[in-house]
Amino acid sequence: MEDKPACSEDVDRLISAEIPNQSTDPLAYDTITRFVTHGPCVSCFIDEKCSKCYPKRLCNQTAFDEHGFTQYQRRRTPQKVVVNGGAIDNQWAVLYNRDLCIKYDAHVSVKVTAVRNVVRYFYKYVHKGHDRATIIIEGNTANHDNEQTRQDRGRNEM
Repeated sequence: MEDKPACSEDVDRLISAEIPNQSTDPLAYDTITRFVTHGPCVSCFIDEKCSKCYPKRLCNQTAFDEHGFTQYQRRRTPQKVVVNGGAIDNQWAVLYNRDLCIKYDAHVSVKVTAVRNVVRYFYKYVHKGHDRATIIIEGNTANHDNEQTRQDRGRNEM
């Protein structure tokens, strides 16, 4: 339990919800602006509102509410980034760990969880079983059409 974040400073060392400064950390800025922003998009809008609850509320410092949820630091800064033709700020940043995003050059979303219900959720998620897919590869160089192949073509398991 020594590694558990106990205060807002611990959370801020591990997780950020702000776009890095381009002049002081250009590598993080490039990675985060490419992968870890929820830019203005049309696909997640329902009734003219984002289904992922963006833009998030600005907050000067990280805090925990009475239910154990974390309100992450998202300060108002003059820095704007153009994504999908729209200028965005920290309200559109997805939670991330800087080092993991840079190491894998990808979107790696992280959160602090301090609620008991999350244990049940993780257990269900991990033990739900693996994804399954059936793939048939057919070549067009030779015609090996037999009865089994004709039966397989009629399957659609989506």
